[in-house]
Amino acid sequence: MEDFEHLENEIEKAFISNKIKEINLYQVENQYFELKEDYQWLIDAGIELVFENSVFTVCWNSEMECVTFQMQPFEEMYEPNNFSKLDLLNFRKLKSIYGMPIEKVAFKAFDVGFIEDYQMNIKYVKMMHEICVYFEGNLTLQLACVRFDISDSFDPMNISYDNAGQILMSLNNFFEIKEN
Repeated sequence: MEDFEHLENEIEKAFISNKIKEINLYQVENQYFELKEDYQWLIDAGIELVFENSVFTVCWNSEMECVTFQMQPFEEMYEPNNFSKLDLLNFRKLKSIYGMPIEKVAFKAFDVGFIEDYQMNIKYVKMMHEICVYFEGNLTLQLACVRFDISDSFDPMNISYDNAGQILMSLNNFFEIKEN
């Protein structure tokens, strides 16, 4: 619990009254998903928000074997060298939040069970699954770790929170995510 509260405070301190200078998106698979709703994407490796004096990343954490939210650069958290940095031309709407002051952040977290030892004892740890960032001028950014099914038309469906899944990014529209 202390670790989660420490991370929450560290993120709030880094975000509030700060401005995003750059967003970097990282992908392992050849293709990411763009949802039918405007400005919503599913990314599989990581999303990095770069501030003046810090970096925040949501990505697959190789050490923990799940998606984590950390105040670290992507390449310090993601170990395999099997990713590519996505061209932001397809995400140019994200630039609308560059330089905008952040007014508030909100978190959603769940207890996650990890096998603690060879006797298969499970330790539960509170882990972040979503951060919602509120900018001046009613702009928002939602980042969440999720899982989903693929429909017959190859669209993601049944999206729910899961820290072993992918990363949902939604700009200026909060996506409704099912809780397990």
